[in-house]
Amino acid sequence: VEKAKEEEKQEVQKVQGLLSTKNSLEDNLTSHISNEKELLKEKKELEAKIATMLTIAKDATTKAEAQEQEKSKKLEALEKEKQALEAKIEDLSKVSDELKAKDENLSKLAEEKQALEAKIVDLAKVEEELKAKDENLSKLAEEKQALEAKIEDLAKVEEELKAKDEKELQQIQGLLSLKDGLENNLTSHITHEKELESENKLLNQKIAEMLKIKEEEDAKKLAEEKKIALEKQKKEDKIAIKQLNDIFALTNVEFKFNSMDLTDNSKKLLDKAGDEIKKHTQFTYKIKGYTDDRGREEYNLKLSGQRAEKVREYLISQGVDANLLTSEGFGEANPIASNNTKEGRKKNRRVVFEIIK
Repeated sequence: VEKAKEEEKQEVQKVQGLLSTKNSLEDNLTSHISNEKELLKEKKELEAKIATMLTIAKDATTKAEAQEQEKSKKLEALEKEKQALEAKIEDLSKVSDELKAKDENLSKLAEEKQALEAKIVDLAKVEEELKAKDENLSKLAEEKQALEAKIEDLAKVEEELKAKDEKELQQIQGLLSLKDGLENNLTSHITHEKELESENKLLNQKIAEMLKIKEEEDAKKLAEEKKIALEKQKKEDKIAIKQLNDIFALTNVEFKFNSMDLTDNSKKLLDKAGDEIKKHTQFTYKIKGYTDDRGREEYNLKLSGQRAEKVREYLISQGVDANLLTSEGFGEANPIASNNTKEGRKKNRRVVFEIIK
């Protein structure tokens, strides 16, 4: 009785120690939850900053696209102006050819005029010589008048041609001036286009830098989140393993005499263990069966394996995932007490749980 009281006292002290450990773990859990809330708040602030940066990058991209469209429109307009200028240059070439032909005609007319003037001079000489000859004077006078009228007509034609040439020359000069203006305008547009390309290049570089910064921040944030999650998982796993070991330490599995049937008390203990296993499916569990050294070694090995498998089947029947559980019998190996006493043999006849990460 005194020994039983002493054992009971030790069990109470052990339970009190477990309760103290539980309170300490609950305090740690509260602290971790508070830290997690602060991290979530920082995460939201960081996401808001990233959203702002993305908006800026999107606006910059929209502006660059608008500038690119405007540049394309200007290039199309310049291309049309260039085509029109080339057409005018072809027309000028035609006009120039026509002027050359007219210049040749003018040269011919000038030669004819010179010939006529020479002939008039000759006629004047003849007129002086023939003054004495009355019979031919009227004919010569008429011929002179006809020649003078022809000379007047030729002078008018020459004046008309000169006026026309001056007008066409002014048109050519105007077209050449327009050509120079268009070329200057084209040069200005090309310079502006280069400036726009330079600005667009700088803008693309800025966007690339912003995206690179965002990617680095995202990678850093992801690494921090993974680190925090890993640390949190390690702490949670540590707590879970402690809780599981505490449950398994109290799960004293017993079978009915000379059978594979679990006692009612063992089933109650296994129900609690099964509930805890279902909470922690991140682990797998190995159920290990042992016996004392009484009987044949082969029989004990088979018996320990059957009892370990019986415990596995019972846990599966209570809703535990079969993939989480394995079983193995070890017979009389690894005794935890002496097989020379009844109490020692009872301790050696056991089923234990091993947590596998």
